[in-house]
Amino acid sequence: MTQGPEKTLQMSIAIGLCAGIEEELRGRLVEGLPDLLARDDLIVETDNALILQDFKTSRTSWDENKVANSADQLLLYSDLVRTLASEKPLRLEFAVFAKTKSPSVTIHPGVYDSRQVERTKRIVERVWGAIANEHFYPNPSHHCATCSFRKPCRDWQG
Repeated sequence: MTQGPEKTLQMSIAIGLCAGIEEELRGRLVEGLPDLLARDDLIVETDNALILQDFKTSRTSWDENKVANSADQLLLYSDLVRTLASEKPLRLEFAVFAKTKSPSVTIHPGVYDSRQVERTKRIVERVWGAIANEHFYPNPSHHCATCSFRKPCRDWQG
């Protein structure tokens, strides 16, 4: 069997102490709601910062808009990781593995925005309230074929 040339992807990562790989952190972000369970992909401690890196795979390369639109989860996780940072600044990053014709790995910095964190917490609060009050609505998508709620969703009459 003939194989094509091997492709090597190189990723520039900060040199430092690996503080966690798929590290689970749990904490209360909103009073009255269940704890958030975060599974952080990579936490690296350098001399200058604590770096929280979230791994993403994508069919395309990311731009600034995609980074901004994907930030909510990373921002919530950063609130839990911040307690580990002591006096060091916390740096947020996305490591995006693009499955394009020429695969690539790109590191995109995330920007901490306290207003976006608070907005995301309010969304979580509203969603949890809807779950607690059993307010469920159909949400048709490409997942319907494998969803265990397919029949109740289709039978829903309002």
